[in-house]
Amino acid sequence: MAVPVSHGFESQLGIGTEVTVGTEVVVTEKIPYRSESIKAQNNHIQDNSLCGPAARPASQQGTLIVEGGFEAHMRYALSQLIFQHFFGTFLTDTPVVGTNTYSLDPSIDGDSITVAIEKTVSVWTTLGYKVSELEITGTPTDGILWSVSGFGTDQIRNSATNTSGVLDALAIPGDFMLFQDMRLRIGDHVDALAAADELDISEFTLNINRQLDPTEVNSFNRLEALENNFRETTLTITIPRYCADDFIDFHRNHTNLQAELLFTDGVNTKTILLPNMLTMEFDAEIGGPEFTPLELSFTAHPNNASPALNTFMTLNDVNAEVELQES
Repeated sequence: MAVPVSHGFESQLGIGTEVTVGTEVVVTEKIPYRSESIKAQNNHIQDNSLCGPAARPASQQGTLIVEGGFEAHMRYALSQLIFQHFFGTFLTDTPVVGTNTYSLDPSIDGDSITVAIEKTVSVWTTLGYKVSELEITGTPTDGILWSVSGFGTDQIRNSATNTSGVLDALAIPGDFMLFQDMRLRIGDHVDALAAADELDISEFTLNINRQLDPTEVNSFNRLEALENNFRETTLTITIPRYCADDFIDFHRNHTNLQAELLFTDGVNTKTILLPNMLTMEFDAEIGGPEFTPLELSFTAHPNNASPALNTFMTLNDVNAEVELQES
């Protein structure tokens, strides 16, 4: 009898939105992914008792630790479920018909997904999975990538609900997004973002961290991961040719900024909006005879005191740290 051997190229990953945290649902969206690191292992409590022999007694099995994540190309089609879960609110036809908006909610208490991964030997299904950290990156060589990391409440193998056949039946989305699809604009709040605010960059990273904590208690499983610290949103970019001091002045003057990352293939559009952010760090070190790059780091924040500063955004929540639109 042939023995199944796990190959990465045979793997498939699907996700589905759970009604109750930790209760498995059938996955409904396939995510073509590049790598994953979700694992479920028990914490082993060592026995350091002194009882004669030099060898340590056997450890005792402790709490089940379910954590990890996965990385994928960002696409115009699908991937809605993962963003809907992480952002918390998904509204269709906003601000105009045909435009969908994901708003970053204060918390995602009670929201979770089922993640099923085909590993040839068996299908590993993670229950009660919650995304704590989302990172979107872009470079000319890799295109636009997103990765998530988070925590689950349990993991099973060879589920009767999520089988290889279920994953096979899910549609494969279209082409992924390219770096040259992107238009980046960053400016102050004097007026709306325009062509004069466009920047040529060689890479970017947008990181949003919800700071979830899956507390351990007197149970085999950890509690649902919940927000347990201030959320952090950071945008970093590299301008390959340092040629102006605008952002250094913004940093010195503590100027409140706005940013728009727009991606389009001519038919579909995804737009990431950061209505309020500050320049936190800059670096224009000379490393040799080549071009001197300007590296910038921004932190996003809400501006509840002055909503009028956000009038360039025709969105539901004008005070959001970051929102994602797609049309």
